[in-house]
Amino acid sequence: MIRKKKIARPEILAPAGNRDSFFAAVAAGADSIYCSLKNFSARMEADNFSIEELSRLSELAGKRGIYVYIAFNSILKESDLSKAGNLLVKLKRYVKPQALIINDPALIKIAADIGIRCELHLSTLSGFSLPSGLELAENLGIKRVVIPRELNIDQIRLLADKHSPVELEAFIHGALCYGISGKCYWSSWLGGKSGLRGRCVQPCRRIYSSGGNKKSFFSCMDLSLDVLVKVLQEINEVKAWKIEGRKKTPHYVYYTVWGYKTLRDEKLTAREKKDTIKIFEQALGRPSTHYNFLPQRKYNPAGQESETGSGKFVGRIKKSGNNFFIEPIEILMKSDKIRVGYQGDRFHCVLYVPVSIPKGGKFILRRKDFKQVPPSKTPVFLIDRKERELKDYIGSLEREYNEIIPVKTSAASYSLPSFFRKKRKFRISDTFVKRAHDLKAVNSSQGIWIDDKFFNIVKNKKIFFEKSRWFWLPPYIWPDEEKKYMEAVKLIIDMGGRNFVVNNLWHAGIIKNLKKLNVWAGPFCNIANSMAVSVFAEKGFSGAFISPELCRDDILSLPKYCELPLGLVIKGYFPFAVSAVMNEDINMDKLFTSPKKEAGFVKKHDSLYWVYPAWELDLSEYKGLFKKAGYSVFVQMHENVPADVFKTLRKTSSWNFNLKLL
Repeated sequence: MIRKKKIARPEILAPAGNRDSFFAAVAAGADSIYCSLKNFSARMEADNFSIEELSRLSELAGKRGIYVYIAFNSILKESDLSKAGNLLVKLKRYVKPQALIINDPALIKIAADIGIRCELHLSTLSGFSLPSGLELAENLGIKRVVIPRELNIDQIRLLADKHSPVELEAFIHGALCYGISGKCYWSSWLGGKSGLRGRCVQPCRRIYSSGGNKKSFFSCMDLSLDVLVKVLQEINEVKAWKIEGRKKTPHYVYYTVWGYKTLRDEKLTAREKKDTIKIFEQALGRPSTHYNFLPQRKYNPAGQESETGSGKFVGRIKKSGNNFFIEPIEILMKSDKIRVGYQGDRFHCVLYVPVSIPKGGKFILRRKDFKQVPPSKTPVFLIDRKERELKDYIGSLEREYNEIIPVKTSAASYSLPSFFRKKRKFRISDTFVKRAHDLKAVNSSQGIWIDDKFFNIVKNKKIFFEKSRWFWLPPYIWPDEEKKYMEAVKLIIDMGGRNFVVNNLWHAGIIKNLKKLNVWAGPFCNIANSMAVSVFAEKGFSGAFISPELCRDDILSLPKYCELPLGLVIKGYFPFAVSAVMNEDINMDKLFTSPKKEAGFVKKHDSLYWVYPAWELDLSEYKGLFKKAGYSVFVQMHENVPADVFKTLRKTSSWNFNLKLL
């Protein structure tokens, strides 16, 4: 008799950015809930929670067997380390979460030093994607990794086939960022608000112009696996289904949890599955897609014709004389919350519906509610709805919460451990990193990106690389590309190559005998503090390029705290974002521009789309300061740019160096 494979029952992990959303997750029967403190979260625009609130909420959830995970997934600057340690001490004392969701490697060391007894889960912002990385994750004490939304089911199976004790967690529903998580600097480039620190202003949602077209080329639909989660459920190594949405409403949380619980737990007929999908329509999200989940049926979510503002599209502004109004395409109920326009618009406004409006009826808007009258055809979105049943659920849980005695918190004082070894020295040098387009370019370049073009040029050639040559791995590598890059690295080593730049900690497994080579952490590792550098040092790295989005004080102070020699990108094209998708209407030989005349261009390298600003980063005038501060290696990043860049714009930028990075 053939035994059937036992199907796992993954936990359903719900988001909560405020108390009502937490209660909605409890009411819907979530197995676990993830939320954040008011600091060091990847969603700083959500309300988030105090230690006192989390203590009471954890007790309320614990009575029902619901786990609470704390997202602590911001990158940390050197000045943040003690503050982060103080918060972890308080979490240990008063909240006792079941897990911390982290991104910055420094938190691995801080959590161990404090002795907080909970699991460490690696955030999707870490860019974890390779089977070889699972061994490193286990070695560093990681219990679970949150895998990228971009992976298809076959790539997820490649990770699962390692049968590692490190669990997998997969997103099944919610917003899609245009850039690959952890590889987007767009918001930081256009104003110093870093997405890696939870302050993204979503410039990818804006309207841009390209080749005569004008639309939101980079704005993505939402992800919704809906019935396809049954395919995901067959992979036992995927222990959790994650719903995105810490900025979403209780209504959204309740209906998404309810829908996926039904799909997971019930044996449904085809008709019942269709009825369950309608539950997700009630969650008031954007139009959705399965994205890349089925490799044979990929769907590009970027820049589609559907409205991709947050919420459910319900109509557009119309004008008649001095009045402006909407005629909703579905019923609006009393107390519904609607949003007119997008958050970056001057006329953007959030309103409550005073009376029910039938489908096709007329809802006249008041001028006094707007700073500026919205133009005709402005989209309107339904973003929240409070039905009586859900309101009653939340009310009863609020009363239970209020009966829990608040903890009296006291100050915490965390001192950074003395973990530094003798600082290693490295001679001061300059290097240019380029794309190889022919054998001559390979032989003349100081630094070369390892990509398909390079690999095809050098294979079957008798080349011996000089010891001064640097070889750069891309910032993102898909699971099914791992073997190819391992072969490329081995070939380079056989040809004499010794200097490598790895742009993701979790890609270190691609290079064997790492400690016998000169391997540096690249600028896409987003290193911003000395404790992160220490983790790289312990894993055999010889040096580290710090994040180029840091400001003056952060950059100049860091070398004195670090045991490894440091490098810095001081000139060249550094991307807004690196992405897996591109809208077909973007002309990659031309600039795209925003209404504020912010321009950019796109280049495709292998499977990745690199979206660049139409100006270079240039910190070269401060090179003397950097040398004095203790930096050893200075990089210039070259890119073959469209002719438009040279014809129209020749400006440069110091990025956040003379600003403040938020």
